[in-house]
Amino acid sequence: MLVRAPMSSPLTRGFVARLGEARARALLDAAYAQGAAAFPAFELDREAFASELVRRLSDEDDPEAALARTHVDDLFVAVACAHGDPRALAHFERTFMSAIPAAIARVAKDTSVREEVAQRLRLKLFVATDERAAKIADYNGRGPLAGWLRVAAVREALNLQRGARADVDLDDVAQQAPARDPELALVRARHGRDLADAFREAVAALPDDDRTMLRMHYVDGHELEDIGRVFGVHRTTASRWLAKTREKVLEGTRRRVRDLLHGSPSEVESVLRLAQSDLDISLNRVLGTPRSK
Repeated sequence: MLVRAPMSSPLTRGFVARLGEARARALLDAAYAQGAAAFPAFELDREAFASELVRRLSDEDDPEAALARTHVDDLFVAVACAHGDPRALAHFERTFMSAIPAAIARVAKDTSVREEVAQRLRLKLFVATDERAAKIADYNGRGPLAGWLRVAAVREALNLQRGARADVDLDDVAQQAPARDPELALVRARHGRDLADAFREAVAALPDDDRTMLRMHYVDGHELEDIGRVFGVHRTTASRWLAKTREKVLEGTRRRVRDLLHGSPSEVESVLRLAQSDLDISLNRVLGTPRSK
């Protein structure tokens, strides 16, 4: 559960100082009133909600504008659940968790997998461990709670099914691609391991949503329409997102290859040409390999 910080906490004092006490308190009171009106049966006190709201707005350049974009009702539900309110938890289960099986049906065909995903989500969302806080605290209200949960469920389904696959030797990522170009074949033989390391690090540095989207496309074979449906965006937006993320991977690989090799510019460029030629195969292999627990 979350610790209920008082309105006098340093974070809240900073928020009040940025907006002025009267304006800050008026905004926080209005947000609480909106949530409480939507869910009058929840037992969530004003200071607990205000503290969590401020925590999510504290890094915003314009906290008032950010608050206006916040899905306050959904955030009220999430905070009440994080505080263990039984009515909020029951509402979450009834309204949000019940939709999970249908939301992941395209990526998890088996009923038992969908049930396992839902159970894992419950544990991660509401049970803290020594290593991490309960994940429901990560919801920031910037998008609908249903959409945030749907993406988390898809990611969990992909991770669960990926974990059941046989391990792939990442050092062979660059070695196993077809060698149509003799020069690239030589580069692969000399620098395949360095390239695999650079590529793996570039993929690992991506945001979670980017990796999930790439995994859906390159490992599980989902079309852009499916990806757009899961993330709540149009197919065209998903296509642009895919292209931009591929470029992120290539740029991250370029940067790491240059740091690793310290070779001649022509040698580095040859390795980078290999990275681009092997991109689709490498994405499939790296994203399809279970991460160590």
